[in-house]
Formats: sequence, structure tokens, C-alpha cells
Amino acid sequence: MTLGNSANGSITFTGGSAGTYTLVVLKDVFGTDPAITSYTINYTGATSTKTIAFTPSSSGNYYFHIEYGGNTIWSQPNNTTRLTVK
Repeated sequence: MTLGNSANGSITFTGGSAGTYTLVVLKDVFGTDPAITSYTINYTGATSTKTIAFTPSSSGNYYFHIEYGGNTIWSQPNNTTRLTVK
């Protein structure tokens, strides 16, 4: 996906454990991958959709991962699924 100066999207949770999850936006920078922003998702155990919006700090590739209990439980696997900002 190629974006302009802001990104909007949504993520849907189904199944799994109820609790507080964190969706983190990271910038793909060789060797460092700093976090740009994060979103808290309070999941009750029923299907839940979280809409997100962020403004990239600069051009480059961005990706998401999801944390639960301080551990990363999901991350985008490769550059084909990452966001490209020009």
C-alpha cells in the first residue's frame, strides 16, 4: 500500500483471550525499527474492531505488531505487507 501523509485502517479481533492488547506501529529501519505510536485495544472476548489512524513521521516502510502481556504475539512477516510512505 502506498500512502500520502496519513494512514487509516482497522484491525478485527476474534477468538483468543480477553484482555488488553497493544497495537504498535514501527518504522522499518535497518537494525533499530523504532516504535512510532501505539494503540490500546481492550478486547472482551467477543469480536471487536479497532480503527486506527496515524501520521508517518517521514518517508519509508512501516509495519505493525501486536503485544499481549508484554510479549509480541503477532508481527507483519515481510515487506510485502508493510506500508510504504513516499
